Amino acid sequence: MVYSSRSNNPRSIEAMQSWMHNWEIDPDWFTFAHEKPPAFLTIDDRAIQFRGDWNAPELLIEVLAGFKPWNA
Repeated sequence: MVYSSRSNNPRSIEAMQSWMHNWEIDPDWFTFAHEKPPAFLTIDDRAIQFRGDWNAPELLIEVLAGFKPWNA
């Protein structure tokens, strides 16, 4: 299952499918969800795991402000 903030737009789904083709991934193996489904595991390039502690070091404003995605 693929869910993206862009999944609500058919043209965006086509763009994701095209990206998959470029990387030789068969998009027919996937369903593109229009809303975030419940999951056992989520893989996300811009996520931080929340463990119930709002004071955790990774949630400090200074740390979050310095966040860089993998492609930056």
